Amino acid sequence: MDRGHVIAERLRHWLVVLLGPLILGILASLIVAWGSKQPVQDWMRWVGLGLATTWVLLYLAAYTGTFRVPLQAIGAWRRASRFHHPRVLILDGSLDGDRPGSVPLFFTDRRPDDWRVALSSGEQPCVVEIGPANRLDESPVDVVVNPNGEAYAEADFTLHTSLGRLTNWVRNGGVYVNVAGYPFWWQHNPATGDTVESGRWDLKVDSATLLVKAELKPFLRDTLLAISPEMTLSPSVLPTKQSPAERGRFGEIAGAGGSHHATVFRPYPMSTTSMIPLLRTADDKYIVIGAVPHGLGFFLFAGVKIDSTSNTFEKVVSAVKGWCRYEANRRRA
Repeated sequence: MDRGHVIAERLRHWLVVLLGPLILGILASLIVAWGSKQPVQDWMRWVGLGLATTWVLLYLAAYTGTFRVPLQAIGAWRRASRFHHPRVLILDGSLDGDRPGSVPLFFTDRRPDDWRVALSSGEQPCVVEIGPANRLDESPVDVVVNPNGEAYAEADFTLHTSLGRLTNWVRNGGVYVNVAGYPFWWQHNPATGDTVESGRWDLKVDSATLLVKAELKPFLRDTLLAISPEMTLSPSVLPTKQSPAERGRFGEIAGAGGSHHATVFRPYPMSTTSMIPLLRTADDKYIVIGAVPHGLGFFLFAGVKIDSTSNTFEKVVSAVKGWCRYEANRRRA
């Protein structure tokens, strides 16, 4: 579903809820006045004509393809305008703010406040706040940064309600950033303090031994985006680069922090055609930082380990700002 469809859906809602009943009410008043031979004031005729014209135009926009191109243009303009000063939420590891955040850090040593300072300063500063996951339902947010790496806060280990709410938010246009490691590999419940592997358990019966074996299938590959990072590489400091087109779209990421090296971990094969590369290894084998479309939004995944051995943190920060720049330019070079 594109932005034109979203605007059309909203127009249908207001046609049914507001404009339709209002026109019917005025039309009923006009019919009663004409039927009883009472004089109809000019302002009432003009209001009725204006509402009827508006209803026809909105009907064409909502239920036909007559205005599809301008609606898509309006949607793209609105989205781009938001990303000139993007609102970024750094997750604090809690679900509702009632309890302190307690999600452990996996393959990153940077805390939420480190991301807040970096993203709200320097070139292209963002409007940044730190808060719980339910802030997405309470205030408009353009980008969500999960600073915990491979872990995320989950209220229900069985139904995965928190992950479902987050993916729906992305589908409706949000940008979710996973800063390190394999996204959604661990789920942590702040209420109980438990941390377990996430995914779908697949039970299989061994035909030879008749034993039931359970295999955990990660969400990312199995149900969410059908992609998976390279799992055989250990964290390694490797040279990175960008193509001229990538540098034109997203700005300088490879050289952020003063070095072209990054601690690469869980990168994505270049054969992952659904992923838009922002940063790649110098040998062109892997996507180090990339974006995957999901509905109207995007997942931004960094296949790295963030520590003091390289300038990886600065590169991920530059990638987030670079993506916002790309959005502000309506995803054009």
